[in-house]
Amino acid sequence: MKNFSNMLFYSLLMMSTMIIVSSSNWINMWIGMEVNLMSFIPILFKHKNNSMSEASMIYFMAQSMGSIMFLTSTMMSFMFLTKIYNEISQTFMLMSLMIKLGAAPFQIWLTMVSSKISWINIILLSTWQKIGPMSIITVMSQPQPTMNMYIIMSAIIGAMGSLNFSSMKLIMIYSSINHMSWMMASIKYSDTIWYMYMLIYTMIVTQLMLMLKNNQIKNINQIVFKKETKINKMMITIMMMSMGGLPPLMGFWMKISVIFILVKNLDLMNLMVLLMSSMLMLFIYLRSTATLMLMQNQNLKTKNSTSPNKMSLLLFTNFMFILTMSISLM
Repeated sequence: MKNFSNMLFYSLLMMSTMIIVSSSNWINMWIGMEVNLMSFIPILFKHKNNSMSEASMIYFMAQSMGSIMFLTSTMMSFMFLTKIYNEISQTFMLMSLMIKLGAAPFQIWLTMVSSKISWINIILLSTWQKIGPMSIITVMSQPQPTMNMYIIMSAIIGAMGSLNFSSMKLIMIYSSINHMSWMMASIKYSDTIWYMYMLIYTMIVTQLMLMLKNNQIKNINQIVFKKETKINKMMITIMMMSMGGLPPLMGFWMKISVIFILVKNLDLMNLMVLLMSSMLMLFIYLRSTATLMLMQNQNLKTKNSTSPNKMSLLLFTNFMFILTMSISLM
């Protein structure tokens, strides 16, 4: 019965996102987001305890507020056809989607929820749950000043927030907020680049979070392993450097493509802020991996240690992606 309910809610989660992506009507998109909300809460509430109950309630309230604003702005666009009301409705619609995404300055609910839930649910929040609202942003008329404000705030708060915590869950969530700013910047000019960025980010962050989960790492100071698990050190180091955009890893290519499109469109303000925030994020990843590589090994019980075969697969994936991108840019 438990397996059936899990299959049901995960199927509804995927179906709701497909509804949002494939819809051309605002109401259908809103329905898709509501189905997504109703299917994700039982997934959050799978482990019944006070922490999960609180996380589910916070998530529900934040998403409900975003849904109400989205529906209100949709009604405004139908009722008032003048240019000024259309701009107001688009601004409110964008704000509602930022609330749903947990972008700055609406990131408080996201950090509160992520500190209380499992790594698997954080992976879903950081990847799959972004697809629906982001796809709506691609088809709407984006108010450029407001969009730029969200890009800049998400870049700065995402990077600065990561400095203040030693919890790996919060560092990864603030990192996702920073990466969200790169995605929003790419959406302004090219849907294709956003698709590519989202795909690469999903691959990297899923591998990294699963490694942190399997090794029971909750804090930066816990990133130490036994001698026989040195392979894990190298894997986590590679993935963190890739998240930071260090060449020639996969994360570098997703960021360089956004940089090219911003330079091409002379969007220098956003480019400058994104580059500075990216340097700060790279420092945070370097700080984490320096701890990983230099601290003395302690006895940390690990399970599901990564095999050399998985390490080879990770290196092969990075190599093939670098080769493909190099050929495509020739």
